[in-house]
Amino acid sequence: MPLSAASTAVLSERFRLVADMNRDGAFTISDIWAWFKFVYFAPGDLIAGVLYGSEAGRFLEINYGSLGGWGSGVVSFFVWLFVLFAGVAIADDVHSRK
Repeated sequence: MPLSAASTAVLSERFRLVADMNRDGAFTISDIWAWFKFVYFAPGDLIAGVLYGSEAGRFLEINYGSLGGWGSGVVSFFVWLFVLFAGVAIADDVHSRK
C-alpha cells in the first residue's frame, strides 16, 4: 500500500531527529526531554502518520495534531509494554536454556 503524499510529508517532518529538537536555535536540557518524547511517541506517531490522509484516518479523525497526542500516547504505551514483556520473556528463555 503506497503512502499518500500527506502521510509522506507528515512522517518526514515527524521523524527528523536533530540535536535542537525544539528548534529554538540552541541545544539545551529541554532538547533532551524532547528526545525522550520523540522515542516514546514514535510507535503511535508512526501509525497515525501512516493513517493520515487515508479513509481510515479520516474515519478515526486523525489529523496533524494527533502526533504526540493522547491517542498516540496510548498506542505507544501498549507497544512499549509489549516490547518490555517480549524482552523479559526472551531473556528468561535464554537464561533458562543455559
